[in-house]
Amino acid sequence: MRQNEEKKKWYYFKRNAELETIINHLPKEKNIKILEIGGWDGYMAKKVHDLGYDIISTDLNPKYPQFFPVSVGNASKLDYESDQFDVIFTAHLIVEVRDVDSFFAECRRVLKPNGLMIHVLPTTTWSIVTNTWHYLLLPKFFINWMRPKNSTADANSSDNNLEIQKQQSTKDKIIDILFLHPIGTNPSFLHDIFCFTKRRWKKVFKNKGFDILNVEDGPYLYSGLYMFPNKFLRLRKFLATNGFSGAICLVLKNNQAANNQIGNF
Repeated sequence: MRQNEEKKKWYYFKRNAELETIINHLPKEKNIKILEIGGWDGYMAKKVHDLGYDIISTDLNPKYPQFFPVSVGNASKLDYESDQFDVIFTAHLIVEVRDVDSFFAECRRVLKPNGLMIHVLPTTTWSIVTNTWHYLLLPKFFINWMRPKNSTADANSSDNNLEIQKQQSTKDKIIDILFLHPIGTNPSFLHDIFCFTKRRWKKVFKNKGFDILNVEDGPYLYSGLYMFPNKFLRLRKFLATNGFSGAICLVLKNNQAANNQIGNF
């Protein structure tokens, strides 16, 4: 129970750090309309709302209970009118989006001319640290996985097809754990390492019709695993300020002249 509380505390500590970076780039005037895509439990939206902004939050699979209302919505087919929002922001969402062309086209559609997009994204450092811990923890994972489990299945079942599917599923899972395990839609973690660079992210957004206004490192180094939660904060901050941040924040402007340009992710 205490371990779960530590992980929860660490999760929201990271979200607060990322949100602070986002808020620093929001327009100072409050009479604007903001859309958060990938709002999950509404934690970030609640913080932004409490600052006096008009914000809507949406997610494909919202988490409950919610800090702030998060509607069900598809990032690649937004259910909003065109030219409706002054700002769109996301946190670690784009790596999970499969149809990125539709996603960016929809963002450009609902965003006002010269509107802003703010994205918090994982870095190459994040991927390297996450995968280092992944391999260090593999023996523990397989020991737990191989332990006998209670089963109510019929030992004399003649459903050979089901057994073959189960074996194939296990084989695929082992291959994924040992060699692939990407964070999002990339084929493998090696693709993540090369795709999460600043240069790559900037290229992605330029190809999608956005002007890059600012690129800022996040305030802390952390990974995708809950290793040493809430520990070594000074060291994490020192490493982040010296080029080893766990996340970066990109601030973009909707480029109307490039709205028909579709690049390759």
